[in-house]
Amino acid sequence: MQERRKENKLWHEDLQAHREEENTRTQEILKAIAHLETKSMTSEEKTYITLAMKREARRETFQTAVIQKTTISLIWAMIVGFGYLFWEVLKNHLQSLLK
Repeated sequence: MQERRKENKLWHEDLQAHREEENTRTQEILKAIAHLETKSMTSEEKTYITLAMKREARRETFQTAVIQKTTISLIWAMIVGFGYLFWEVLKNHLQSLLK
């Protein structure tokens, strides 16, 4: 029973230490966010961020278009391949009937 109490006490102390560490980290993060909010961006920084966002939007649009066109091309290649396969089977079957 004594051991169980010691284990519980150690576990409780570890939990307390972990909570205090979490609170410290949270406070540091909140201070950093507050510092960032008070710092105003220069016009160059705003321009750069705007251009970077536009570039990413174009890149995403381009990637989507490439993926769509690739998928459509693969589907068409599959259709053509199955058509060719069907044609060859039909041709061989008709040749075997005519012999």
